[in-house]
Amino acid sequence: MAGIVNVPNYRMYWANSTRCDPIADVMSRNWFDTMRNYFHMNDNNTMKARDDPEYDRLFKVRPFVDSVGHWPEHTEKKQRCKLCIKAYSRVKCVKCEKAFCLTKCKNSFMAYHIK
Repeated sequence: MAGIVNVPNYRMYWANSTRCDPIADVMSRNWFDTMRNYFHMNDNNTMKARDDPEYDRLFKVRPFVDSVGHWPEHTEKKQRCKLCIKAYSRVKCVKCEKAFCLTKCKNSFMAYHIK
């Protein structure tokens, strides 16, 4: 919901004039502040700089992503699609490292992983 209703400061979701009921009714502002302060998945001090070749855009949530498993990732190299075999793709699964077609009209990635 926070991505849909944009406000300049997250505390405005609980303010009287800009209250967002789907958020404010679920948890108090103080509880949200507590979770925001103490819920960390990775140490920010070990994060690499953006210009570093080993920079990871998902660094802050990498432990969660790794535990969930299969995520599409864009690559430079074209590979043959694992599911339809005829097409080539630049999208591969991070976990199983297989290439899949992933376009608006065709989603072999989902078709392969949800069986």
